[in-house]
Amino acid sequence: LRYTLYSGASIMAIYTTAAIWDDRIGYANRKKNFGRLVDQMQGHVVRETPSFWSRLKDSQKTVLGLIGINAAIYGAWRVPQLYPLMHKYFMLSHSSHPLSLGLCMFSHQQFGHFLFNTMALYSFGTLLHEQMGCEHFLAFYLSAGVSSSLGSYLYRWYRK
Repeated sequence: LRYTLYSGASIMAIYTTAAIWDDRIGYANRKKNFGRLVDQMQGHVVRETPSFWSRLKDSQKTVLGLIGINAAIYGAWRVPQLYPLMHKYFMLSHSSHPLSLGLCMFSHQQFGHFLFNTMALYSFGTLLHEQMGCEHFLAFYLSAGVSSSLGSYLYRWYRK
């Protein structure tokens, strides 16, 4: 029951945050576009030196950020001193912390698992991001992770 309530509350919080973020981003974009218009009217030209990161689409930046989180946690599994922390928060079991429902979706212990998940995330995630927008894509990604973790937990509990 504790994990089910945590999952439901997490998913509601994720989608509420996405809606608020979507509203705030819309306001920030309108304000930024107005600022550009004022600059153009005053004859100011703002030039930026293009870098690798600035040339990426927003969908690629978001997905690469998620891949970076996955890579950092994959690397943490390689540090023996972190095993107790990793088992408590990044591995789903009956004795793990409720936060593991959300954090275990970033956890990969084998390189093949990490590689294929990140390839799929980049392939499908950028397309979904472009269709849904950043806020809703992240809400979908996080709530799908929490939901699948809950399903896995309940399946193991039922089989026990």
